[in-house]
Amino acid sequence: MPTYLAGRDADMDAIRDLLDALKLGIPTQSVIFSGLRGVGKTVLINKLQEIAEEKGIFCKHIEVEERKDFISQIASCSQAFLRQISTAEKFKSLIQKPLDAIKSLIVSFDPDGNTFSLSLQERELYRTDVFTALGETAYKTESPLCFFIDEIQYMKPEELGALIAALHRTNQLGYPLMLIGAGLPKIYAMLSEAKSYSERLFIYK
Repeated sequence: MPTYLAGRDADMDAIRDLLDALKLGIPTQSVIFSGLRGVGKTVLINKLQEIAEEKGIFCKHIEVEERKDFISQIASCSQAFLRQISTAEKFKSLIQKPLDAIKSLIVSFDPDGNTFSLSLQERELYRTDVFTALGETAYKTESPLCFFIDEIQYMKPEELGALIAALHRTNQLGYPLMLIGAGLPKIYAMLSEAKSYSERLFIYK
């Protein structure tokens, strides 16, 4: 981690404003950083995660890998968020709904064979259920949530489409959940091909 991120002040200030809006419950666009390898995308989102955590936003970092299933990673991050919420006695009753959604998604997925027992449409619905249940919990507990996802270009098209659909619905409902991602320049085309409305869902930098 460099001592100083030269030339990134404007990006960090812009993200600070978005994170402040997220904490205030204002509907917030997610952000995608793209660039060639070695330009500092990972360093930047790591710094942004530090800023988010300092603001009291629950964060989880996911690095997408070609050989690792994204479902398990999202489930693990979601469960970590719910564990933190459950430490407050008054919120324990709120975690069952998102837990049930996560379990339903996991049960339908075979990580060994990297296959689903659900159709593509059902998968989108299950993923959306997870995100909306998490978003609702985040809203009710005033605990905003941000996923930091690196190497997005390794996501499978159907996984990317399901993620965008889930994030879109969560955003429509005004829940305090957002995504900050990074990847190679080809992710612009990937996002557009996955869902045409992704162009208005994200801020691209």
